[in-house]
Amino acid sequence: MNDDADNSTPAAVDDGADNSTPTAVDDGVVISTPEIARFRRYSWLALAFVLAVILWGAFVRASGSGAGCGSHWPLCNGEVIPRAPALKTMIEFTHRVTSGLAAVAVLVQFIWSRRVFASGHPAGRWAAAGAALMVIEVLLGAGIVLLEYVAENKSVGRALWMGVHLVNTFLLVGAMTLTAHCATTRGPMRFAGRVVVSVLGLVGTLGILFTAATGGVAALGDTLFPPKTIGAALAEDFSPTAHVLVRMRHIHPFAAIGTALGLLLIRHVVASRVPTPGVAWRGVTLRVAVVSQVVVGFLNMMMLAPVWMQLVHLLLADAVWIAFVLFIATALAEPDPDRDATEFSTS
Repeated sequence: MNDDADNSTPAAVDDGADNSTPTAVDDGVVISTPEIARFRRYSWLALAFVLAVILWGAFVRASGSGAGCGSHWPLCNGEVIPRAPALKTMIEFTHRVTSGLAAVAVLVQFIWSRRVFASGHPAGRWAAAGAALMVIEVLLGAGIVLLEYVAENKSVGRALWMGVHLVNTFLLVGAMTLTAHCATTRGPMRFAGRVVVSVLGLVGTLGILFTAATGGVAALGDTLFPPKTIGAALAEDFSPTAHVLVRMRHIHPFAAIGTALGLLLIRHVVASRVPTPGVAWRGVTLRVAVVSQVVVGFLNMMMLAPVWMQLVHLLLADAVWIAFVLFIATALAEPDPDRDATEFSTS
């Protein structure tokens, strides 16, 4: 809180933007303008498009279409636009085109944020982080093709690369979520004096990222070694003679259950420490997302991971991550009642 700021009128920020829709900031809180409202809508739409691209990428892996363009990148089988392509080539080529459009969308978001917000504003910083993570995402995607971590490749290197790729994807989604969230009339996230909420946010983040990475490895194992029955799958998971990707599948369910319980506990503790309507509403959304994901994860396992259920499972994983990011961000942006009461009594 900046006690020296003049709270009587919001200060217009002149950062070279069009003066017809100036960005206004009052004590770190964005005063909404038509251009900021447009930026916020664009940010949520860009996030939705990126999520669609992520799901299509999972379909590329699940359908075995990763080698549809051969080991060529950025070209497809040595061509800019493949001629008379096979189905798998079309699936992979579509993913490349939409991935390129997603990269452009994130770049536009970053440039737009520089125009709309003052230097150092949280929305601008998260937009910059999203742009950097998108660059990494593109490079990781290119590596999958160039290293031939596609189709029937059963190497441990592919599993590790896929785990890193998924973690980066989740970080990208998180950055884009915070970009849209911070482009509002809410105040900035405050970490000073919020040790418990900050630490719980970090713990939850690490749990979600670890679960996502193990989920990617489990999905790869299901694709390369499709189980015939649930009993056979469980036997193979704990068989010392099974392929390492099969033996790693059982890690994910345990990680998922542990993370789900942890997130529900974090929701309870944070909501108790920051008892505001915004945090309560975000907490309900998080709880619904976590419970839904656990149910779908169980069904996915019992149904032997059909492709469509894998996509639903991944979409809900992203929903849990987005809900958690918004929950913690909202809690950190709320005023601290104890601190505010102390400052009032001593002023």
